[in-house]
Amino acid sequence: MQGGGRVAELLARYGIERSRWNAPAPTDSVPEAEWGLDEYIKAPLKKMADAQGWRLLEIRYEDPEALSFMVAEIYRDWYLAAGVHATRLTVDSFLLMDP
Repeated sequence: MQGGGRVAELLARYGIERSRWNAPAPTDSVPEAEWGLDEYIKAPLKKMADAQGWRLLEIRYEDPEALSFMVAEIYRDWYLAAGVHATRLTVDSFLLMDP
């Protein structure tokens, strides 16, 4: 964001007549997914769960990676049920994740 030699070279390579990014300044600070569930969404979720006869659960944990092993097991079971012998590891990149 602050520029530098590599950024300037990249921009020059593509014919861009500037040496750094000129991103707008942030205008607000809002929660990201890593911050947990925002309180405003709980009431609509509860209403939908009640209407569908579902039980709504909130799972809290300290470390973002705390549930990784459980998610891996869910995927492994899902693949096995589909007849896929899952033997590979997928590693996500923070900004380039497949939801």
